[in-house]
Amino acid sequence: MLELQKEIEDLSMTFNEQSIFTCVSNLIKLLISSYMITAKEYLMQKSLSDTDLTYIKVFGKYTLEAILIHVLGSVFNPLQDLSIVRVSTLIHQIDSTIRVQAINMGMNKEAASKLSFNKDKQRKVSRSNYALGVGLVEFMVERLLITLQTDASLNVFLPVSKNKGYVKSNCYAIFNFDLSILPIKLNLPMVCKPLPWQSKVEDYPSTLDDISGGYLCGLIGEIYNRFPLLRSRNSSNLYIQLHDPKLM
Repeated sequence: MLELQKEIEDLSMTFNEQSIFTCVSNLIKLLISSYMITAKEYLMQKSLSDTDLTYIKVFGKYTLEAILIHVLGSVFNPLQDLSIVRVSTLIHQIDSTIRVQAINMGMNKEAASKLSFNKDKQRKVSRSNYALGVGLVEFMVERLLITLQTDASLNVFLPVSKNKGYVKSNCYAIFNFDLSILPIKLNLPMVCKPLPWQSKVEDYPSTLDDISGGYLCGLIGEIYNRFPLLRSRNSSNLYIQLHDPKLM
């Protein structure tokens, strides 16, 4: 049961490049072709900052394509009939997932330190710079995976990298492929007993990163990325003391 649970978490929660290429070969064909440039090459042609280039240089030839499929599976609920997602949501999720995975996949620790990629500043980085997310949305548009449309009845806030904050834009993405071929990315019920909750720090834990338990894979960067507890920029003033991790 433990091995089965690990396999479920690997397929439905975490980012696994190998499993994505194995399980969704039909979708891979829409993104990758021998006569078209890769997503990584596409971004390298953009006027990216040195910081953004540092992130994508960590990845392999087709890692970004796998990340795109992973994100599409995360932002789209296969139980819903509508094949629409806000462009702002898509951009933010792609951009932040790239940054999280760059750290998880072995970004040089010294480089990561210089980028100040920690619990507090991660939110500031992801909110103020969306060049990677914007570039890969454009990439999917050119590959005809999605179509961007506007609707006066929608109030969507599209992030703009040059300004801190958001700009109102009635823009959303429509998927141009069979959504049933997307990998299912859901936090499913466990098939074995969850790990007991415990504190990883000597003092009282104040963030999710300070406790462990539940799923076997632990509270990985993916869960932080997909389910943030705080949206405020002043997160340092909003710490919650967890006096009893087991009870929480």
